[in-house]
Amino acid sequence: MATSAERRFWLLRRLSKLMSVLAWIVLTLIALVVPVGVARAIVDRSVDELLQTLAYGASGGFVFIYLLYTAQWIQVILAVEENTKQATHVLEKLTTLTQQIRDRLGEAGEPGGGDPAGPGRNEGLS
Repeated sequence: MATSAERRFWLLRRLSKLMSVLAWIVLTLIALVVPVGVARAIVDRSVDELLQTLAYGASGGFVFIYLLYTAQWIQVILAVEENTKQATHVLEKLTTLTQQIRDRLGEAGEPGGGDPAGPGRNEGLS
């Protein structure tokens, strides 16, 4: 069964995956189109077409980096949220355990509480 965090952030998880897939599609298109454009510009001896093709490749490279960067940051945000939830759970457990220890020490320090060392043993623990 899915946890509440998985159900709550399903859209962000899908968005991150979609952005990663789109980034790799953009990179594939750049890898296919730019060499063809450069070859065409060389054959036609057109400097303008060469510059336009290189500008297209650089623009596509920036789109690739942006999509991949954003997808990774979404993953980081989801991981931090999950970590925070787990840390809160551990802190609650430690607080409960600490309270149980204090309660037991308090019971043992009371007269007739069953402390074999006597009532003075736990005086420094408060």
